[in-house]
This record gives sequence, structure tokens and C-alpha cells, in this order.
Amino acid sequence: MTDKETVKFGDICKEVKLTTKDPIGDGYERYIGLEHLDSGSLKIKRWGMIADDSPSFTRVFKKGHILFGKRRPYLKKAAVAEFDGVCSGDIIVLEPAGNLIDPELVPYFIQTDLMWDWAVKTASGSLSPRTKFKLLADLEYPFLSGSEQKQKKEILTKFKKLSVRAEETFEAFDYVFDTLYRNYFTLSDTNPNGRLGDVISGFKVGKSVKSSSRSAQIDEVGVLKVSAVSKGLYKPEENKLVTSADELAKLKVTPSAGDLLITRANTPELVGDSCLVNTSAKNVFTPDKIWVAQVVSGVDKFWLLHLLQYLRRSGRLAKIATGTSGSMKNISQKKMLDVDIYIPTEEEQIKIGTALCDLMASHESLINNQHERRSLESLILGI
Repeated sequence: MTDKETVKFGDICKEVKLTTKDPIGDGYERYIGLEHLDSGSLKIKRWGMIADDSPSFTRVFKKGHILFGKRRPYLKKAAVAEFDGVCSGDIIVLEPAGNLIDPELVPYFIQTDLMWDWAVKTASGSLSPRTKFKLLADLEYPFLSGSEQKQKKEILTKFKKLSVRAEETFEAFDYVFDTLYRNYFTLSDTNPNGRLGDVISGFKVGKSVKSSSRSAQIDEVGVLKVSAVSKGLYKPEENKLVTSADELAKLKVTPSAGDLLITRANTPELVGDSCLVNTSAKNVFTPDKIWVAQVVSGVDKFWLLHLLQYLRRSGRLAKIATGTSGSMKNISQKKMLDVDIYIPTEEEQIKIGTALCDLMASHESLINNQHERRSLESLILGI
């Protein structure tokens, strides 16, 4: 603690370095990779079975440990383990330490913008930036007295109940989306009558440029990160500042309202993710990893957006992607345009697109409420 009444993250949390050479022999059944952690959620909803997949992971975690995704920290992946298992080396295993902060408050400190901004700032590497615990340990939080912690814990416990209900609602939305997608789009699997190249004539491709870790302000120029395309939603605030005149000169493609964006490079789960731009931010540009699709005249963009979401969620886009398993995957333009699909009439496209976009609007509203709740949690913690 310093004379400014702050406490370092390394004083309230420590890295756990347990390992195993024989996970099954030591009694572990489940494993966690980064793909099993959801951005912004402290709950683990999926995992892999060691006996089925034989992962090479040796890092052990126990129930109650916090799993922190150190690779590409801008994805904001951290969760509290509800069982014992092994995890990827791209995950830092943490547990509360010392008596400065109530252990039950530590996960809330981790899921703040202050932490994630620091993790991004301290990450190194261009294609797949990683941070380290020894760097995270230097982050300073406001120190809270025992009485303040007790009061804030009571409030945050009530917030947690709201979060649980929100998670249940998200699961219900996923079920509804999956059901409707199967209803509307499975003909693309069983009885295709065209290709993506029949509804997308080509792509505008951005440029890869050197950039800062922080995002651009309104009077600055930024290049979008792949996280700006997030499961159907456009997040222009997910960008990196570009200051060099030479790098600025390379930037060519500015997304405009109505543009359909597709990530040609991403994680196996998210490669081929797509969104429709709903606002024109003149100070952000697309990188080489994000395409602006040139949609054929007469094709309903909302229908096409959800068709692409179905192709991603069903794993069809991951199957045509190349790259080392578990890391970034890439899709070529040719393979993307060659994907078989079923193309309904224009009238049917409009009907499907309208119904699904109304559902997506409700889903987005829930996401916004979740973000507002997290902002309130940070205010409660005094951050």
C-alpha cells in the first residue's frame, strides 16, 4: 500500500503454479482453453474432456481459482473455476492472497476496465499479444477499509444475483437463436442452390499498420481490432491508435453505416464473424484482418448477416480456415466465396432478416444493460 491509499494487484492476488504430468492419473477430468471462456463473464459454461481430446495442458487449477486469459487480453476473458482441472498455458491461474481485500471481492476487481486496460497496455507481441502476472501485479487499486469492503460486498452480492439472471437470459437467447437458425438456414447444409459468391461479389481489404495499445479519441485516428466485430454487433470503440504519418498513409478503407464487415482472421470460434455497421465513425479504418463485403444488389443484408452468423456458429467457416490448432485461423477470399448456401427469394430474405434483427436488437439491449451494470460495479469499488 502506498501513501496514496492504494493497493497493488500483486498484494491481493497471487499466481498459482501447480502442474501435473498425468492429469487423468491425478484425478482430473476436464480442461479449459481460452475458447471455453466467454468475454466479460466470470462463469465457465463449457469445457473439454481430457479423456476425449488428450490436450497437452499441464497447468492445474482448483475450484475457486480465477482463470485469467493472458493472450489477447482485449477479449476480457476471466472466470472463476467451479471444479478442478487443467488449463491452457495462455491462462494465468490466480487466487486471492493476503488480508488486504476480502477474497470474494477479488473477482470484481479483475473484471473492471481498469484491469483490462492495464492488461492490454502491458501485453507484448503483434499478432497474439500476451501479458504476464508480474506485470499485472503492479496495477494499483484504491484501498478499501474493512467497513467499506463489508458494505460494498453486500451491494455487489445483490448485483451478482442480477448477473446470474442475466446469464440465464443469455442462455435462453442462445437457444432461441440456435433454434431459429436451424429453422431458417439448414438448407444451406442439406440442399444448397448457390454459393456465397452469388450474394457477395468481393471484398474491400484494409491494411495492417503499426499502432498503439490505447484506443483513438474522436480527434485521433484508429485501426479496428477484430474484436470490433463481435457476434453480429459492431463496436468501433474496439480500435488501436495510429499516430505515425507513414502508417496513416496506408489506411484506405473506412467502414460506413450499412457496411457488412467480416473477420477473415480470428480464433477458431470467431473466424468469419460478421456485423453490420450501424454508425459512421470517420476516424477508424479497417485492418487487413477485416473485410468489407460488397453485397450484390437485391440481397437483403440482414438475412445475409444472420446466414453468416449461422455458418460461423455451426462451425462451417472454421472448417475452411487454415492455421495452427488453437490459435488464429485465416480464411481466404476464394474459400469464403465458394461456401455452399441456400438462397431464398428476396421476399423470404426480408422476412427472415427482419425477424432475426428484431431478436438481435433485444439481445443487444441486454448486453448494454450488462455493460452498465459492470460500470456501476466499478463505481461501487471506487474505480
